[in-house]
Amino acid sequence: MSRIILSIELVILCGPAITLLALGILFLPASLTALFFHPFNSGDWPAAALITICGAWGVVSLANLARYAYKKEGKWPGRPTQWLGVLMGLSACGVGILTSTGNYIILAVFAGPVIATAHLLYLAKFCEVAS
Repeated sequence: MSRIILSIELVILCGPAITLLALGILFLPASLTALFFHPFNSGDWPAAALITICGAWGVVSLANLARYAYKKEGKWPGRPTQWLGVLMGLSACGVGILTSTGNYIILAVFAGPVIATAHLLYLAKFCEVAS
């Protein structure tokens, strides 16, 4: 039962941010094109590409972390690449939080994965989720 509740928590907290990430991935070719072919007149495209790449790596690390939180045996090893992915995802969400400029919906969209990551880190390192 607790795995179902944890799955619902992940969908509610991370779903909207992953939807925005999918939109960023959709525009990633355009942002990389602007970055490489018009580097001095590209506007915010380089930042968008960096946030999208960091967010994608963060989602992969969050999925790995969720896998360890769901397992009954073993704790999350926390290798350097896994920690780097978690930090990259958190930094992408941090940029989203800092640029929300009073829009509380966007603030909630990017605060959700931060809360979910903190909860999964606690569960994967110190607890085991029972079935």
